[in-house]
Amino acid sequence: SPQLAVFHDQHPEISFDFINSAVSSKLTQSHSDIIIRLRRPENGNFTMRRVGTLKQGLFCSQAYADANGLPAEPADLKHHSLIGWTEEMSYMPLAQWLNEMAGDQRLWMRVSNLNAQLKAVEANLGIAALPIYVGHQSGLCQVLANRRARSSEIWLLRNQA
Repeated sequence: SPQLAVFHDQHPEISFDFINSAVSSKLTQSHSDIIIRLRRPENGNFTMRRVGTLKQGLFCSQAYADANGLPAEPADLKHHSLIGWTEEMSYMPLAQWLNEMAGDQRLWMRVSNLNAQLKAVEANLGIAALPIYVGHQSGLCQVLANRRARSSEIWLLRNQA
């Protein structure tokens, strides 16, 4: 991000460790001063602030859409292959939303990270819930695009310990 380069120029004494993990981190037990999370924490010794939202949608590849068509309504998802999240990632907003949309339908594939979800969709394996910016940047087809996008809050936590 260009803003990060400006920040680095203004504060060269501050260093960053970027850890990309979907696993919920315990801020009080980590060595981090700041953590960004996709859901509001329930307890802990830190200050927090909502810093944005992450819009999510359902996406498939163009080849999948050409071969299988696109669902017109959420109920039509039962005729499609859905790619979800593993059990340990089921707390994530993307996972919860896809499970709500799928209803009783069994997910045929479950993966443990966003990159694997994206690769599965790009390989024409089905429909997955992805952040909208990821789906659009990857040139994927948005499924049920006429529906209001789901949003998740983004939280910035600062360690007080």
